[in-house]
Amino acid sequence: MRDFEYYRSLPYRRTVELIDDESGRYYLARIVELRGVGGDGETPEAAVRDLEQAFETYVRVCLDDGLEIPEPTEPRTAAGSR
Repeated sequence: MRDFEYYRSLPYRRTVELIDDESGRYYLARIVELRGVGGDGETPEAAVRDLEQAFETYVRVCLDDGLEIPEPTEPRTAAGSR
């Protein structure tokens, strides 16, 4: 069964980048395979925490509404590298 725990266990690719724009300097974390799912914060760790909350909300809403959730397409090694 594809429930929240199933999607949480998948090796989604996460990125964190430093943004310095007109709104200030902050970190932006994203999940590559899930367009629109992201988080931000003053530190990389805060951005990742925000991202994880956004991911959980996204997956739970999609599951509740019967929407398709994209899965990672590129295999990764056990160490998490490509």
